[in-house]
Amino acid sequence: MHHTTQRRRASTASNAIIHFIFLLLVLLAIGYVIKHTALDGLTGSATYDPTTAQTQLETALSSAQFLSQIPDARFCVAITTPEAIESFFVEKTGPTYKVMKSAAEYCGGPAFADFTIKYNSYDDFVAFAEDPSLANALAGIDGGAYQILPSRYVEAGGNVICNQQFKSTFCSALTTMATPEELIKGDLSCCMDTLTKDQQKLLQKHLEEDKFQDELPRAEWPKSLGPLGRFLTLTNMISALFVFIMLTIGIFVTVSHSKNRALKQMEKAPPVTSISAALVPPAVDPAVLQVKAYTNEKLSQGYTPAQIQEHLLSVGWSQDLVNTVFTQIQKDRIQASAQQQATQEAPPPAM
Repeated sequence: MHHTTQRRRASTASNAIIHFIFLLLVLLAIGYVIKHTALDGLTGSATYDPTTAQTQLETALSSAQFLSQIPDARFCVAITTPEAIESFFVEKTGPTYKVMKSAAEYCGGPAFADFTIKYNSYDDFVAFAEDPSLANALAGIDGGAYQILPSRYVEAGGNVICNQQFKSTFCSALTTMATPEELIKGDLSCCMDTLTKDQQKLLQKHLEEDKFQDELPRAEWPKSLGPLGRFLTLTNMISALFVFIMLTIGIFVTVSHSKNRALKQMEKAPPVTSISAALVPPAVDPAVLQVKAYTNEKLSQGYTPAQIQEHLLSVGWSQDLVNTVFTQIQKDRIQASAQQQATQEAPPPAM
């Protein structure tokens, strides 16, 4: 009888422990559900899921009427999550969007997408996905909701590379999608043929404050003459015009006299031999100088030669010109290395 009572007590204690563990597991499960569902709803914070995000992106792109006017293009949409940067590669062909989850951060880098957008959080992305309108997209252009990262048509810092290929591909759609003020704020004034005085002031302010570049010559806007301009009267302007005309006539006479004297000297001089002609340096193509300077700058920023070549070809430069530029850069580096080595091997000057 005594042993039976002990066994009953042990069995009761064991059952109590089992019930306590089961109750604890149930409470933990309820807490997990509350944390990941109910609390998310109360706090307004969405839980990131790659499959859900891809579906949301596909739906948003199909519903965004302002994007329907953009021709074929490639985008990279990156979302900042607590764990990592999740990237989706979007390929637009006509009215169709193909969204793919990218294993590489930012879809592999600037050379693989026309534009790259990084949302600062999953909530910011959801806010756009639920309202894919142009007004909602422009609301976060100041960096509060998303950032425009370097890509084929955007440099580091946000400056749009508004070259001829960009204008022929995107400007027609952009001018119907956004107001002139929105184009200026988005560094897309190159898509505008004419500007009013107010728009000129807005563009000048945009260029000065944000340190962007205007690809058109009109970036050098005429500034106010200030007190000097107000001081100039009609009489002073006429006097200045008279002095300018007299100076122009004097310069013309001087130049003409110099040319005539040079022609007479050339008639007396012997003809130029082939050896002398060979000493004249060849003319340098301005396009080569421009692309060479751009290439050296991008190499110093860490871009690879392959990325730079692909970008140059994509924006319209010829293969021959690109090859010439890289050949010259290679020769410059070899010559600089040889000069540095000669300087290091030269004996020190005698005391």
